This record gives sequence, structure tokens and C-alpha cells, in this order.
Amino acid sequence: EAVRGGDERNYARVLERLTGHHPVVAVVRPPPERGPGADAGNVRFVEADLGPGWADVLTDDADVVIWLAQSRRYREFPAGAADMFRVNEAAFFEALEWGREHGVRRFVYASTGSVYLAAEGPIPEGFPTGASSFYAATKLNGEMLARQYAGCFEVVIGRVFSVYGPGQSGMAVA
Repeated sequence: EAVRGGDERNYARVLERLTGHHPVVAVVRPPPERGPGADAGNVRFVEADLGPGWADVLTDDADVVIWLAQSRRYREFPAGAADMFRVNEAAFFEALEWGREHGVRRFVYASTGSVYLAAEGPIPEGFPTGASSFYAATKLNGEMLARQYAGCFEVVIGRVFSVYGPGQSGMAVA
């Protein structure tokens, strides 16, 4: 899940970039197609549903955690609210605790540009935040949770806007 966002080609690109330099443990829901890096032995796939206790499946220590997971139901409020909370907050909290307990040095969290208040034109990083949707609320809560761990490891938060690129679908720019 840490690198899975729906489009298998984008997933494979992330793994390809990481595995060229580091061994990777990729937590996934259903097992993905074996992408680049997997054949080289640099990727170990761990299947987990991100439900309570999901982090118990992790047996490797890590220097860095890159949390890119989000609920697949992020556009489905109120029907997807429970899944958004489970993945974007509860499972994320378990990842933070796992990182603290295992001596992680850095934790990278992919939030969303949706945490900013509505604005006309470019939005500077220091622009006020507020949750205009349940999804944005769960990601903003995740940011606040992550910041509490700054004494345990370096916390890096990226607010990702309208991701686009080769193979992208279902977004503002395909």
C-alpha cells in the first residue's frame, strides 16, 4: 500500500526508482503484478489489508518509511467514510508507531493539496488549511499525527496536487 495508488504502471515506476538504490519492502493489498525491481530481488512484497494490527506483518527494520497509501474510497462520502478513516488515519497511526518502535530515521507522508482552503490562483505553502471534504480531513489529521512524532524521527510531509503523467487516469489531468 505504501506505493500503490491504483494504476499499476505508476506503481511499477515508483518501485523501479526505489529499487535501483535500496532494498524495498512494499506493503500491498492484493499482490501487484511483478514489476521492475521485483525480478532483481530488491523488492519484498508483504500483503496486508491495512486493518487493525496490519503492521504486525512487518518483520524487516527500515531506515525510511514512505507512506503513499490512501483509501480507495476517497471520493465516496459518506459510504466510504469508514474506509477513509481506517486507512488514512488508523492504519497510518500504526505505521507511525511501527516507525517509532523500530528506530526509523525518516518518515515521508504523502498528504494532499486538498487540505488547503479554497483559493484563486497559486497557493503558497503557508496558506491556511481546512478540510472541505472528509478525505481532506483524514489527510490533514494524518499531518497533525505525523508532526507529533518529530521527536522520534524526521517527518517529511508532501501535499500532492493533481498528480498526472504517463498512464494516469481518473484525475484532473490524464
